[in-house]
Amino acid sequence: MEILIWDYASQDLGNMRFSLPGFLLDQAVEASELSWKIKSGKYVCVVIFIKEMDRFWMEIIQGMKDLNRRPGLIVISEKDSISDKIEALRTGADDFMIMPYDILELAARVTALTRRVGPADPENLVFKEIRIDIAAKEAFVLDRKLDLTKKELELLSYFIEHQNAVISKVQLMMHLSGSICYTPGLHDTLYAHIKNLKKKLLQAGSKYYLTSLYGIGYRWEDI
Repeated sequence: MEILIWDYASQDLGNMRFSLPGFLLDQAVEASELSWKIKSGKYVCVVIFIKEMDRFWMEIIQGMKDLNRRPGLIVISEKDSISDKIEALRTGADDFMIMPYDILELAARVTALTRRVGPADPENLVFKEIRIDIAAKEAFVLDRKLDLTKKELELLSYFIEHQNAVISKVQLMMHLSGSICYTPGLHDTLYAHIKNLKKKLLQAGSKYYLTSLYGIGYRWEDI
């Protein structure tokens, strides 16, 4: 299960990873990134560190109510205000904590909340306008079905599942081949699959989010 963190001060992320070994932690850096990541449906819980409740955070929390699959939400505020706490909980937050806080208590609250919320959408893998129906093994751009080969679908799924991470060409070739051994000619095959995937995504009206990192590999990210 995956948890999304918004942390204006980038504090305690290392401790959170250590205290939540059964979860994957992802971080949003920009406000726009936070919004679309929340809407992606891939997170079981969102933890936001804020200075105080304001109109922006009210709109973020309110907007989560309209999601088909709403993640649990924990707000951690720098301001010790009972009115902020009441407003956040009334608007839609599931829990509210004040800084400084105990990292083990936060981990316990996250675990308890995810038990109530349940796992994120197990049927779809979503990135912005792209959606993959996992059971049907089909991909869509704004509900327009993509005509992808098996390998192209595997690549697209792998990129979305590892978004923002640097992925080496060797990793991709091993993923496609299912082998830990390098096979001559795989590099050309990988390049052809990526080229075809790019063409089909663009033709369907999607942006292309894969960046080529010279001499290293690739990174799937919001551009």
